[in-house]
Amino acid sequence: MAFGRDEHLDPTLVHLDRAICMINNGDITQGVHHASTVLLDLPTDFRPAIVIRRANAVAAAVPGTCRRERRGDPSTDGLRR
Repeated sequence: MAFGRDEHLDPTLVHLDRAICMINNGDITQGVHHASTVLLDLPTDFRPAIVIRRANAVAAAVPGTCRRERRGDPSTDGLRR
């Protein structure tokens, strides 16, 4: 990707979109892991509302049956905070 070293917002959104695509393509575990890693690596100062909304969209992309199975899993629960 061609983002500057100091750019945080756009790459984060692209990575979260990638996580949604992984989940939608059936790779739920990898998608959740990817999103969680991106968010945990992101400094707290770089988590504006748009990033939080996109993280919630990642969590919402996880099928309901999988959400129930993953309840209590820190990687999934962390996407909703």
